[in-house]
Amino acid sequence: MRSEVATLLWKELRQIPRKRSALLSAILFPLLFFVVLPAVNFAALRKGAIAAPTLGLSLPAGLMPLSGTPELLMRDFLLPLVFTLGGLVVPAIAAAHTVITERERHTLELLVALPVSLEQIVLAKLLAVLLLALGISLPLFAVDAVAIIWLRMATAADVAALLFLLVAALLYSTASALLVSLLAGDYRTANNLNGAMLGPTILLTVGVLMLLPGGVARVIALGAVFVVLAAAATVIALRALTIERFLR
Repeated sequence: MRSEVATLLWKELRQIPRKRSALLSAILFPLLFFVVLPAVNFAALRKGAIAAPTLGLSLPAGLMPLSGTPELLMRDFLLPLVFTLGGLVVPAIAAAHTVITERERHTLELLVALPVSLEQIVLAKLLAVLLLALGISLPLFAVDAVAIIWLRMATAADVAALLFLLVAALLYSTASALLVSLLAGDYRTANNLNGAMLGPTILLTVGVLMLLPGGVARVIALGAVFVVLAAAATVIALRALTIERFLR
C-alpha cells in the first residue's frame, strides 16, 4: 500500500468514532443479523418450531435437498440469507457518512488540496469502511460459527463458505454504497438509492439459494457473484469520479 493511501486510511479510521450515528447504526444492525436472528432460529430449531419443506411439493432445485430436514434448511438457506443481509446493510450507512457528511461539512475540499489523487482518497475511504465492517462483523460471525459447529449443524467447509459469502457481501455493499455516495447529492438521496438497490440484491440472493443445487458450492457461487458485482461497482465509481462530482 502506498504511503499516501496509508496516511489517508489512518485519518479515516481516526474519524470513524466521531461519526456517532454511523457507528451506532453499524453496531446495532450487526447485532440484529448476527446475534438476534440466529439466536431465535437456534432456539426455534431446538424446540422443533422450524419446519423444512416436505417431499411431495414442487420445490425449486435449491430446496429439494432440504426437504424434511430443518437443520439443513437453517444451514444452507436461512444462515446464508441472514449473513448476506448483515453484510449488505453494515457498510452502507458508514459509506454514505464518510463521503456525504464530509461533503456537507466542506472538509472534502481540504482532502482535494492535499498532494494526493482522487483515486487515493476514494480508495482510503473504501478501505476504512470495509475494515470497520469486518471489525464488527467477523467477531459476531465467529460466535455463530462456534454455535453451529457445537450443534453439529455444519462442518469446517460450511463455515468457510459462509465466511467467504459474508466477506463478499461486505465487499459489494461497501463498493456499491460508495458509488451511490459519490453520485448522490445528499444523505437522504443516498439512503433512498441504497434502499432501492437492497431489494433487487435480496431477490438475487434468495433466487440463487432457491434455484441452484448444492450446499457449499451454492454458497460459494453466491459469494462469487458478489465479488464480481463489487469489482464492477468499484470500476464504475473510479471511472465516474471527478472533482466536480466528488465535491458537489
